Amino acid sequence: MDEQMHADSIFDALFGQAVIDNFYEEYNLLPSLGEISKDYTFSENHEKRMKALFVNEVRKERIGTFMKVSRKIAAVFLIIFILMVGALMFNPNVRAAIAETIISWHREFVKFISPDVEAEGSSKVPTYVPEGFLEAHFETVNDSTLILYISKDGKTILF
Repeated sequence: MDEQMHADSIFDALFGQAVIDNFYEEYNLLPSLGEISKDYTFSENHEKRMKALFVNEVRKERIGTFMKVSRKIAAVFLIIFILMVGALMFNPNVRAAIAETIISWHREFVKFISPDVEAEGSSKVPTYVPEGFLEAHFETVNDSTLILYISKDGKTILF
């Protein structure tokens, strides 16, 4: 058994050395870097395209970095602005001024109009009134029109 183990270890050592020797033989058959560069040269067009590709990649990296930094700066300014507005809202005079501004803007800029209205100030009347209803009262106050329809049964419709 010792002879068998001894023969196996000698075989393993010789086989390992043969693999190493074969690797170096194959490696030495490969051409050197200088030989490869002599055989394979890139065209000027390829070199220009590669240079443009690298320049474009650097530009994209810079834009990405700029966008990340600008988002962080915008977030900081937004937080500071919110905190400052929040601090100002503790003052009753500031709250009253803001409320008054919002109310005046609402009165001045918010209007609900129908796209079917021909002229400003003209009012719309219903085009369909259920059968049996007659107009009992018609009144216009400011921009509002009030029309009351009454049936013979005493039912009313207020428009």
